[in-house]
Amino acid sequence: MPADSGRELQERRIALAKHDLELAQQSNARQQALLANVDLAARVRLVAQRDALRADADALRGNTTRLKTSLAELGNSTQESSEDRLKELRAQLDSEKRAKTDQANNLSAASQNLQRLLARLADLQNQANAERQGHIVKLRLPRESTQSKTSFAVMIRYGQLYFVNDPSNSFRRNTYSLTFEPQDDDDIKVKPIRGRGIDLHAAAKLLRDVSSQEAYIVCWVYGDSFQTFNQFKQLVTNSGFEYGWSPMSPENFLTLTKRKVMAPPPL
Repeated sequence: MPADSGRELQERRIALAKHDLELAQQSNARQQALLANVDLAARVRLVAQRDALRADADALRGNTTRLKTSLAELGNSTQESSEDRLKELRAQLDSEKRAKTDQANNLSAASQNLQRLLARLADLQNQANAERQGHIVKLRLPRESTQSKTSFAVMIRYGQLYFVNDPSNSFRRNTYSLTFEPQDDDDIKVKPIRGRGIDLHAAAKLLRDVSSQEAYIVCWVYGDSFQTFNQFKQLVTNSGFEYGWSPMSPENFLTLTKRKVMAPPPL
């Protein structure tokens, strides 16, 4: 590291300064020994050399002191830098731990919310299924009827009559006047098409092909067509048919099913 290299350089400088100081001191001692055996001029030169050596020694001492001070400061700076870096790393670690904890808490909250939403969705689906079942009127297919007579379904809506099976077409489904929508459970949802029903006169003609000895009329009456129903039931009774009926709300529809259900019995 750069701090270690600076410390090593300072220590080499201090060692070199100490070595130079020792050499100067040794030289000074030799000069002092020579002073006793030389003449005055030589002594003067030696004194000058000695003073110069002392000045060099003093300079070396000062340099050594400065180097030691610099080394100490470098050590302190290095220690402070290491402590600061350690503090910084610890702060980062604490921040990451907090972030991890927050993420774990958020994940737990999201999971709990998801469970609540799934439970709520299940409740809503159950409610929707219950409401849908409440709007479905089950009509057993004529061939599976348990009545002594088979039921012949007529839907009455929009002030018109809708025969579910067309007597003029071999009693096939009346796809012109009604929609037949297959369901997932093999049931068939039946709904009238506005404007494609028939009036009482056309209904009277179709009833001629229906045997009053084998079938009775079942009327599924919507709230907008009770007057039409009253007129139709008079036609039915005059034609020798028995009939039953059931009211329908606007959201109701007729369902053909193979399951065992009971149509409204004759009155």
